[in-house]
Amino acid sequence: MDKNIKVFAAVSAFATLCITVVSLYAINRDASWASFGIVVGILGACITIAVPIASAIRLKMRQGRDGDAEVDFAFQGRSSGDLATTQQDAYPFSLTEGQTYQFPEKLFGANRYAYTFQIREIWVMERAAKFAIQIQRLGIAEEPETITNDAFGLNCGENLKIDGDRWQLTLDATEKKTARFRVNRL
Repeated sequence: MDKNIKVFAAVSAFATLCITVVSLYAINRDASWASFGIVVGILGACITIAVPIASAIRLKMRQGRDGDAEVDFAFQGRSSGDLATTQQDAYPFSLTEGQTYQFPEKLFGANRYAYTFQIREIWVMERAAKFAIQIQRLGIAEEPETITNDAFGLNCGENLKIDGDRWQLTLDATEKKTARFRVNRL
């Protein structure tokens, strides 16, 4: 259970207990406000039970959109904007002529697919590079789909979109036979 829900449940349970004890004391002393205390105690008990159940139902209803199990970040006490700060925003790497490079991560990208790529050949020039790249789109229970299998040339500072709307490959610098790239968010 989420920390915020646990705290709410504990506070509500304590408040319900206090109200119940005071109500029982009032009934025992034959106080005129005893019935009001009983109603407030019952209402507190209902809220203590209803809030965690409603939150669980809300999370369950949000699951399954577009075939993915979407996590309700508000339920977990954080906004969806916080997620972007927990993921790495740039992945730098270097590649020397004669080497190949398989990107080690899966990037969450367009249409909720994962994307990865491989550079199979590279020519490094002064402030530019030409390379053969294969970009693949990955889905659960699906065969990887090659969406790009072509040669591209980039000048330093230029980029190539990997998934169309979230990630790009940028050529940062070249030195001798080595090119420095980074994969970064758009």
